[in-house]
Amino acid sequence: MKGLKFVLAAALAVFSASAAKAGELDLLLDKMVEKGVLNGGEAQEIRIGTREEVKSEISRGANLSLPSWMQVFKFKGDLRLRYQYNHNENKKYSQHRSRYRLRFGADALVTDRFTVSMGLGSGSSTDSRSTNQTMTANFTKKSIWIDYAFADYTATDWLSLAGGRMKGVPFWSPTDMAWDNDINPEGAAARVSYKPDASKEFFLNGGFLLLNEDVAISTDPYMMYGQPGFTLVSADSSLDMKVAAAYYGYGHVRHGNQLSNRPSTSEGYQNANTTATAAQVYEYGYDALHPSLEVNYTLPSQVAIPYLGNIAFVGAFGEYIKNISAPRGRGWIAGVKFGQRAVTEPGQWQLRYSLRRLEKNAVLDCYPDSDFYGGSTGVRGHRATLSVGLARNVTVDSNYFHAKSLSSNRREQLVQADLNFKF
Repeated sequence: MKGLKFVLAAALAVFSASAAKAGELDLLLDKMVEKGVLNGGEAQEIRIGTREEVKSEISRGANLSLPSWMQVFKFKGDLRLRYQYNHNENKKYSQHRSRYRLRFGADALVTDRFTVSMGLGSGSSTDSRSTNQTMTANFTKKSIWIDYAFADYTATDWLSLAGGRMKGVPFWSPTDMAWDNDINPEGAAARVSYKPDASKEFFLNGGFLLLNEDVAISTDPYMMYGQPGFTLVSADSSLDMKVAAAYYGYGHVRHGNQLSNRPSTSEGYQNANTTATAAQVYEYGYDALHPSLEVNYTLPSQVAIPYLGNIAFVGAFGEYIKNISAPRGRGWIAGVKFGQRAVTEPGQWQLRYSLRRLEKNAVLDCYPDSDFYGGSTGVRGHRATLSVGLARNVTVDSNYFHAKSLSSNRREQLVQADLNFKF
């Protein structure tokens, strides 16, 4: 009976999308929630479904009478609450911290081909690798930053273009060994995609990223990249594989000034990239080759594991990077994951483990995962992550990092316990 009510409510809401005046759809759904016909989650699903219908109508040139904001915007966000413990052998004391991360964003459908995306994020500084805010300073108000702001143009079915401060690196990387997940680079990107059938896709990512602008010099640093790759999917969709190989070409980095957001030496970490001591500029360039691989498999029948639950999925991933311009410039990571493919519903879980080694000049040390020895290069170690679903779009994540400096052998152990909410 409840399912029938939901279907009727959804049909009524979609019908109302073409006839209601401003705000009437929201009022109708709110009233259904008040009367117990729908719950809040079901009402939100109808709002989202209606918005997709609006996009389709706009692309056909229809003039709808929905509120203008509903025709244009799609909102999203997440909140993470974290407890974090650091034991770093470079520091006198271990550190306990309570932290949070708040992000809120919107996608605006300008036309059927142009989309503008924007997002705000918390953070204790302008550090490109972190939106964490530590609970400190006796309840003082905390800052909100522009996290991303870019435009996306779908030129054809096979070509898309983007420009601005983009959300995430605009090329594929299965881990954060070389590129922290919080980095939102600035510049322009293009993606070409060819999908001959449902089982395979070939793609090419390319673009130009600005690293710094300084009126005092005439050689601003930049990065150009190209990444061909492909995806294969089995006929029953149980097995998929993705392979890509990126090339990064840097301009005006060798013998150039050090870039911002390098690891904090005051926090016990190291600036490992080789520099010319007198001028404190980079000794080498950082042009690099970066191949990546990921394989995922959904098991035909679930396997029970004591104390964990059923395994429905297994996967493996790996990356290798070689700086072709410098000695001690190699890095690699290899890992496995199993449980469920994604953790979005209660009772779902996934365990992930990886082992890595990143030499001192493998990449610029302002880009790797900031949780792994403060984002330093010249490190090795491993990481384990367990994610468990508590409710729909609510998860608990536990992270353990064990990292060691290649030069000093000093270690850091980092433990994080996260409660994540997506909305």
